[in-house]
Amino acid sequence: MVFYTGTHLWQFRVISPEGSVYGKRKVYNSAQAAEHAGRKWVEHS
Repeated sequence: MVFYTGTHLWQFRVISPEGSVYGKRKVYNSAQAAEHAGRKWVEHS
């Protein structure tokens, strides 16, 4: 999930099938950058 923080910045979270939420609190300048970081995070987890 990619979401807007309201301060012109974006973050991502990964939600498991069981409903657990994972991710980092790092912010990104665009939705595309947050999505890319999230996909990389999933690849390496």
